[in-house]
Amino acid sequence: MEARWFNLALLPDEPSRMTTEWWSQSIENSDIRLGEPHLAHLSVYQAQFADRDEVERIIDRMHQSLRAIELDVQSFGSPSAGFIFADTTNPKQLQSLHQSMLDTVAPHRTPLDPAIIRALAETRTPTQTRSLEKYGMALAGAGYRPHVTLGLVAHEREQDVLAGLRNQMRNSVRLRFNRLGLIDCDPKNGSATTAHVEWLLQ
Repeated sequence: MEARWFNLALLPDEPSRMTTEWWSQSIENSDIRLGEPHLAHLSVYQAQFADRDEVERIIDRMHQSLRAIELDVQSFGSPSAGFIFADTTNPKQLQSLHQSMLDTVAPHRTPLDPAIIRALAETRTPTQTRSLEKYGMALAGAGYRPHVTLGLVAHEREQDVLAGLRNQMRNSVRLRFNRLGLIDCDPKNGSATTAHVEWLLQ
């Protein structure tokens, strides 16, 4: 079975979804968005999997012990090829959830082709390359940096979009995430468009 990219990500509750949607609207209205409409999310673990059902079974067994997470958005950035991020705090609860995914889900991933790792290593630190080899994700473990992905824009317009978002931000904003989703990633650009399965967090 061919491996595909999936993202295990937190999804916002309704009030927080309205906030992220408002931020995303400036991207949607800019006429510079790439790909399909984006699903705002906070990635916990992302990798290639050949068997989506197996991932679902793992989360089915553990999700009842998971709790909704609150965190603060403090700024906006675009550190990765046109993706617009809302930078967030990293509470211990989120760190723990990320680590649990590395312990329980990562062993079932499809390893990256060594040629792909070599190509990615040209723009990664040695630590990030080792993380790609071990977890299939460059920013994993101690390197995990949570953020809410809002959308994908043409690279040459990143700064215009960021300036508009930052002008809207006067104080930090508290968001609550009460669902964990298994999201299908667009193979062309990695953007997230569809949550195949969602688990409600208490």
